[in-house]
Amino acid sequence: MAITINHQTNDIHISGGSPLTFAGEAAGGGGGTSSIAQLTDVDVSTSAPTSNQALRYNAATSKWEPADISASSGGSGSSGLTLGTVTDNNVDLSTGNVFEITADNQTLSFSGSPATHEFKLKVTGAGVVTGFGLETASYDNSFVDVANVEADAMGVALSADGMKMFICGPVEDTVFQYDMITAFDLNSASYGGVNYPLTQMGNPQDIFFNIDGTKMFICSISYIFQYTLTTGFDLSTTSYDSVLFDARSQETSVSAIAFSLDGTSLFLLGITNDTIYQYVLSTGFDVSTISYTGKSFSVKTEDSAPYGIGISNDGKKIFVVGGLSRRVKQFDLSTAFDLDTASYSGIELNINSEAGPGPSSIHFDSDGVKLFLGGYVTNGVYRYSMGTSVVNANINYPSSVTFPDDTAPALSETDAVRTVSLYTIDTGTNFYEY
Repeated sequence: MAITINHQTNDIHISGGSPLTFAGEAAGGGGGTSSIAQLTDVDVSTSAPTSNQALRYNAATSKWEPADISASSGGSGSSGLTLGTVTDNNVDLSTGNVFEITADNQTLSFSGSPATHEFKLKVTGAGVVTGFGLETASYDNSFVDVANVEADAMGVALSADGMKMFICGPVEDTVFQYDMITAFDLNSASYGGVNYPLTQMGNPQDIFFNIDGTKMFICSISYIFQYTLTTGFDLSTTSYDSVLFDARSQETSVSAIAFSLDGTSLFLLGITNDTIYQYVLSTGFDVSTISYTGKSFSVKTEDSAPYGIGISNDGKKIFVVGGLSRRVKQFDLSTAFDLDTASYSGIELNINSEAGPGPSSIHFDSDGVKLFLGGYVTNGVYRYSMGTSVVNANINYPSSVTFPDDTAPALSETDAVRTVSLYTIDTGTNFYEY
């Protein structure tokens, strides 16, 4: 006789072999009670199972009880697989033993695990469009004139959804909010009357927002000022944090700033020394926690009037726009976000026909597919399409997951499917591939 316990469904299956011996009953039968005593230290119901039933644990009665074998609980002719729920990259193990996931460079987490659990991840490969290809960039004939609100437009930024644009400059010392009818289409942009006077400073040069638009940063002369927006990218909800960073130890005329996506790295561009400086923030997007890394990189050879700076999402490319060359130039970093490894790539974009003699600020959309360039002489903002490539997305696993040789399964090509099988024997503290 064989007794099999399915820990996924709390079923017990009994098959073949010698007759089942009950407590108080001899192996040959006769007498005794009609229940199995203390099976896995849990009481069993006195009700006898009928054909094609199994013992299933009932938490309400704290007993094993007879129950019909459904297709999802591993009965005859079934796969024993139950599709579970994945919400915001969290795999709820209490809902099943098969989970469908599409790769999107996300980090998975696991919750609701039984004491022991085997499950499968059905992973579908996907391609992520990556831009920042300056070598094939081209002007889109998308433009907006902002001279009606700022006669010297220096800083430009857009909301993550491309429905709002923000500009600032030293004439009005104010941030102005534009609304767009079509996302990222400058031809559809118009000023709606929302603005925020920068009473804390004069001569603003550049503007930068964090990903969700709840933090705004303005650089002016040798300072970076920090603001909070209670509603992301809604300028009417802006307030000054009473936090600023003084960069005079490195640069007395800051022209532009760019943060990494997580806000822990800051790159500052100055026109006094024509140099990029790198800083770290122990708390992302909190300039009160900033410190200088000692790393810098001169761009004077490429342009001695650098006004705008941008950085790719992966930290492997820095872009600088110069007023003398009238070009956007690309610098490569062999180690991501490490300015010590920077070098000029020789790749550049001629923007003379658009921004002309006064290019100012650089802004990229979230994928680096679109480049937005300010012009302080022409008082306009211009849009360019960047070269793109499709890169296989990744799936990151938490540290609680152990793979053979500490190597996670290889990524799938777009639309290809692979299965990752995992199990836990300690209520989800640790997971192992099998």
